[in-house]
Amino acid sequence: MLASARWVGAAALTRDESRGLHMREDRPLVDPAQARRLLTGGLEQVWTRFDHAISQTQLKEVAA
Repeated sequence: MLASARWVGAAALTRDESRGLHMREDRPLVDPAQARRLLTGGLEQVWTRFDHAISQTQLKEVAA
């Protein structure tokens, strides 16, 4: 349970926007350009990185 809390906290600090329950006062809106998965992991050293898979938003832009 502690690991999950650490991953959620690290992911929230990494995102430069408001998303889900994570609300930022300096950026209160969701940024569609950041509609991508953020991967987190690690036990001793928590890491975060954005998944490079194509998001649904990008798929719609390519199809248009």
